[in-house]
Amino acid sequence: MFQFYQELVSLRRSSCAIRSRHIDIIHVNPEGRVIAFTRRSGSDELLVLASFHNAPYLDGYTVHSDSSRLPTGGWRELFNSDQVRFGGDGVGNGGASIQVLGGCIHVRVPANALLVLRRL
Repeated sequence: MFQFYQELVSLRRSSCAIRSRHIDIIHVNPEGRVIAFTRRSGSDELLVLASFHNAPYLDGYTVHSDSSRLPTGGWRELFNSDQVRFGGDGVGNGGASIQVLGGCIHVRVPANALLVLRRL
């Protein structure tokens, strides 16, 4: 648990966007129990996905948004609360670069977890 909090504190210190008040909720799925929002500060942009679903999306989950709110380009997973070292199952994207096209991104989302991705 200590390492989990250490990594979150480190992320907070290294990212202006995580401390920004510019938050845009870009996706809400009550049935799938997923919410996604962006946080921006200058050129630093984060995409946060939170899943409250009791099963992982092993085949991936697609976030649909307007392309002006989720611009085309690469995103990299910075934080995954389901990492094995935190006691999770290790479901996620392994730090891979994931492409957004037309306001859509397709990612593996763990059950009851939080993902943070940074725009490349």
